[in-house]
This record gives sequence, C-alpha cells and structure tokens, in this order.
Amino acid sequence: MDVQEDLDLRPYVDVLLRRWWQILVIAAVAAGLLFGASQLLAPTYRATALVTITDSRTVVQFDPRIQTIADRQPLRAYPELARSDAMLQTLIAQNGALPDDMRTVEGLRDRLIAEAGNDLSLLRLSVTHENPETAARVANAWASLFVAWANDVYRPANAEQVDFYRAQLADADTTLAGAEAALIAFQERNRSAIGQNELDVQLEAQALYLSERRDLNNLVRDVSGLLEQMRRRQGSDDPTLADQLALIAVQLDAFSTQATLPVTLQLESATFLEGQSRAGLIAQLEDLLASLDTTRRELDGALAALEPRILSLQQETLSAQTEASRLQRDYDIASETVLLLSRKVQEEQIASQEVVTGFRLASQASRPTEAISPRPFLNAVIGGGFALLAAVAGLIALTWWRGAAAASARPSESAEVPA
Repeated sequence: MDVQEDLDLRPYVDVLLRRWWQILVIAAVAAGLLFGASQLLAPTYRATALVTITDSRTVVQFDPRIQTIADRQPLRAYPELARSDAMLQTLIAQNGALPDDMRTVEGLRDRLIAEAGNDLSLLRLSVTHENPETAARVANAWASLFVAWANDVYRPANAEQVDFYRAQLADADTTLAGAEAALIAFQERNRSAIGQNELDVQLEAQALYLSERRDLNNLVRDVSGLLEQMRRRQGSDDPTLADQLALIAVQLDAFSTQATLPVTLQLESATFLEGQSRAGLIAQLEDLLASLDTTRRELDGALAALEPRILSLQQETLSAQTEASRLQRDYDIASETVLLLSRKVQEEQIASQEVVTGFRLASQASRPTEAISPRPFLNAVIGGGFALLAAVAGLIALTWWRGAAAASARPSESAEVPA
C-alpha cells in the first residue's frame, strides 16, 4: 500500500475548521489570564550607568633605557570584577539606605548586571529594582565606587610609582657620594703618573745599555778578528801601515761606544806606531779586548740591576692604573644612574598628573520611567500564541487517537459476521 494513501490530512483539517471557535476561546482566555496576572505583578525598572576606560594619550620618555611596559587592559575581566564579593560588600557598607532585599551580597548580586558595550572599553553597570529611584541611586553609587577602585588598582602611573623611583634615586645619590669620596681619596695617593715617568726613564736607560752592549759585541768581534790575523803573521815582518790603521780604527770605535761606561783607551800617534813591532800591536789589541770585556760585564751588571726595578715599577703602575680605572668606572656608573633615575622621576611625575588616563564615569544613571517587566500586552500575546498552538496540537492529537481506536476496532467487528 502506498504511504500517501495512509496519510490522510482531511480529518485533521475538518476538526480544526469545526472547532476553530474553541481554539480562539482557549487562546483568548489564556491571553486574558496572563494579562491580568501581569497587572498584579509589581513593575521592575532598570537604571544604567556607563563607565569608559581610556588609555594614556601622552608618552613621556626622557631616556629610553628605562621603559615601562604597559600591561594590556583586562577589558573582558571588568564585568566580573565589578560584581565581585569585595566590590559588593563595599557597596553595601557605603550605602546604608539600601532596601532589605539588597543588604546581602547574594541579594545585591541578583539585582546587578555588568556587561561590556559594543566596544570593550565601555562598561554598562545596570541595577534592576521595583523602585526606580533606588535603581538609579544604586547604579550611580556602584559606578562611582568601581571607577575609584579601578583607578587605584589599574592606573598606569600613580604616587606609589613616583615614590619608588624617588627612593631609588636617594640610594643612587648615596652611592654616587661614596664613589666620589673614594675617587678623591685615591687621587691623594695615586702614583700611577709618577711611577710611569720613572718606568719610562728606566726603560730608556735599559734601551741605551742594550744598544751599547750590541755595539760592544760587534766591536769585540772585530778586535778579535784583527788580533787573530796579527797573531798568524807574528814574526814574519814588521807591521804594515794597514795594520796600524786597523788598530787605530778599532780604538776609535771603542772610544765612540763608551758614552755610558767609559773605558780608558790609549791612542797612539802614527809616528809612534811606525816604530812598534807586530808584538806591540798585538799587546795593544789584547789590552783593548780586555777593556771591552770588562765594559761588557759592567753593562750586563747594570742591565741585571735595572730589571727588578723595572718589574717593580710596572707592577706598581699597573696596580695604580687598575684601581684608578675601577674607581672611575664606579663613579661613572653611579653618576649615570643618578641622571637616569632623575629623568625617570620627572617622567612619572608628569605621567601621574595626566587626568585622561584610567576609568571615568561617562554617564550617570537617570531615573527610569518605563518598566522592563512585567509587560502585560507582550505577555498576553505570547500566552495567547502558546495557548493557540497548544489547542491546535491537542485537537490534532485527539483526532489521531480516535482514528487509531476506530481502525483497531474494525477487524473485530468484521470477525463477528457469519461466513
């Protein structure tokens, strides 16, 4: 059998058309009852105050090395904070003329509505009550209390911040005074410049000794070479003019190198040298070589005596320079810290005087003139509509039940008819 044949809507339509007046009567009675009941209820009024949250329009920053990181405003948390227990207890304590049903935190919270506006920086604080004056008065008191509390907790620059930086500045001034006193006291015993001058003199003397020793070594090498040559030709013939001139040359070289530690040298004239034998020249060269060796040993002794003094002066000078550098660094840091904190104190003082930043009461609640509930006409329309739908559903259900009962009774009746 087709499903469409089983589903027949005509009985339901017929019963609705025949019973329409009953449906309307039920809807009218329900609407009337709800209208009358709404008239008996006390009207409820809502008063709303607006609180706005403004950010700082001025950024005061004299020095970028200390930056105040501004926390993001917890805009979504403000409605919940406005209805917190601490806030409501303070509101009850500061408003002794509250009605009896608003003297407890639970009873007051049931009357308060806190919600954000279309912009999260706008907060609506609403109070519902049967008395419009009470609703407006409590809403304004609530808004004023919340603004004062929020400004005290969340304002970006306040007196506590200024006091904090002032205390830091006072400590920095004390540290700077100590650094200045230590630096001045050190300058009274600072021997770094004196030690450096002495060290320069000793290093200059050491350089001169080393230069002379180098020249002496070269001269000793030349004299030794000349002496070896004359010894190899000893007894062969008389000294030549070249030998005599070589002796005079090395004697002159030896004399020119004795600026610091002079050595007594005997310079023979050319006439005297002409009558000397090669053995006499060799003796003079040996004497000269001995004098040069003596001078070289004296130079080595002078250099050895200079080394401890140079090392001591280096240590003393470096120690004084290190201490001076440390004290100067402490003074520079303390001075810079004082300057930095002085600028920060000025920044906070200027920022704390800005009246735009923070929470402000944008609009006070006025006395409401129209009740938000109950609404008799709206309640009557809604109640009548629900009653109408209930009556239609009831008739349809009754019709279906009767049809199902009739269909179940047909087989038993046909069974009683004789074949």
